[in-house]
Amino acid sequence: MKIKKYVLYYKALYKKELLKKIEYKFKNIIGYFYIRNKVNKIPSNLKLNDINLNIKGNELKEKYTDNDTIKIFNEYSSYKEIITKLTTENVFWRKIDLKKYKDIKIIWEYNRLQFLVPIAIKYKKTNNKKYKEYIENIIDYWEKNNKYEYSVNWNNNLEVAIRALNISLTLMILSDDELNKKYTELLYLHAKYISNEIDYSDCCIPNNHVIGEATALLLLSRIIDIKKSNKWYKKSSLILSKYLTIIDEDGLSKENSFTYQWFVTKMYILSLCFINNKELFNKINNTINKSLNVLNFIYTDNNTYLNYGDNDDGYLYSIYEEYNLINDIKEYYDLFINNKINDETLILNKILNKFNGNKINNNIEKKSKEYFYNKKIFIYNSNNNLVFFNAKNIEGHAHNDSLAINLIINNKNIIMDSGTYSYNLNAKERSYFRGRESHSTIQLNNPNAIEIGTFRWINKIESYIDKVIETKDYIKVIGVIENIASREIRIYKNINKIEIIDKINEDKLITNWIVSNNSTMSKDIINIENIKIKFNKTDILKEEKTMISKSYLVKEDAKKYIVESNKELETLIEW
Repeated sequence: MKIKKYVLYYKALYKKELLKKIEYKFKNIIGYFYIRNKVNKIPSNLKLNDINLNIKGNELKEKYTDNDTIKIFNEYSSYKEIITKLTTENVFWRKIDLKKYKDIKIIWEYNRLQFLVPIAIKYKKTNNKKYKEYIENIIDYWEKNNKYEYSVNWNNNLEVAIRALNISLTLMILSDDELNKKYTELLYLHAKYISNEIDYSDCCIPNNHVIGEATALLLLSRIIDIKKSNKWYKKSSLILSKYLTIIDEDGLSKENSFTYQWFVTKMYILSLCFINNKELFNKINNTINKSLNVLNFIYTDNNTYLNYGDNDDGYLYSIYEEYNLINDIKEYYDLFINNKINDETLILNKILNKFNGNKINNNIEKKSKEYFYNKKIFIYNSNNNLVFFNAKNIEGHAHNDSLAINLIINNKNIIMDSGTYSYNLNAKERSYFRGRESHSTIQLNNPNAIEIGTFRWINKIESYIDKVIETKDYIKVIGVIENIASREIRIYKNINKIEIIDKINEDKLITNWIVSNNSTMSKDIINIENIKIKFNKTDILKEEKTMISKSYLVKEDAKKYIVESNKELETLIEW
């Protein structure tokens, strides 16, 4: 069994991952990392360039509440309370066993220090010195209790990168020379750590991790005035250029998650401010444009949006007290298509003007169709109705949910995605939330895909969008899973009706439907308020209790309807 486990693990590795992990294992045995820490020297001539943005309070349009709380994981904490969550064990980072933490992400989220930026904004808006004092007290406390490489908060390079970004942006907004000088060493240590570990991420934790690290290193290379900054700039810009292909030509991310797609897109948006190479600037700009064009399809007027793949509520930074994914996307969409400036994009423009002579290319075309599709997904978006049809393979942060449907009608999520809940709290729950059983799709006798750890799959089933046909009456979409199963969806244009035809080449067809808890069942019909889901050619229709997760670490009751039929099932949705 152990041999089989190792074989499966090897199959899931990236190209250079095994050699890099062997290298790190050897370095750990000989004490390389510990020695590296001990010989660490701070340059005597260390200083920051001029980073002050000199923002005036009246430039900010939004109103900000005069309270001392911040929201993280749907929980409000005061600034004084939050300090206590920034303390971790005083242990060298290579000796820390992450498995002993129930979910390390909970600790890391607080220690990203993302809440510093909105506090800095409130200081600028109100000119109340208590907010600047909060910031100074929090950073001082963090620095004292998280000595360089001696805590779990130095254990993941992306976490170091996000924290460095937020401290840097906070200082830029505050524009206080004394504080800039005070925290120069702290920023240098973050830059040094990121530079030391980014090659490991490139080999072993690519995509959003290494892109985030490169973005932070790029920023730090432009604000820290030492010779080493040139090496940091070259290394980070090469990585950012290398991973531009994470957004494909259609504008869809290889991460296979809309929340992770925005995470990466915003990294690239921030990197624009610090790229001084015109060619690379234009390439990144065009990539952002393509990504925003897709993300513009995923929400309705009241910000109800499609969940797809993993969603851990993570974000890079925000100037607002409560982060809102869709509002964030809208602000940058407005900037890149309409040259419209909001509070956060005001900050971005100020950074861009200070560090870069290039101008954003506003070349996104307004969506001309009601739908977007490629070989992986189909999205229909019209009059606050959204149909999402997923036919992609399992990679990145994808779930095992090919041919799943997600339906929003009149701003209400009717047929739902299960969400994520947690990466680490419970392995069985992690498996359930990203498996076929928790998605509204066709179930297979042999799902084939094998989970490796928390984020990887092997033996992936081939699936794709086969056809999209538009007639005067409806839009027809057909998705297939190899030669095993198919799902056809017809979205009618002038009447509130959707037809779904499922077929399978196995002995029995079983489909799951994840819906809200206020649904009821009668014969072959599911009723959800004024919406009816009718099944034709059913053998069995049964109801089960299940759970969905709309936010990380949050679960709520839902219902799962299991439909059994003989090789084919017709489903009619009317409202």
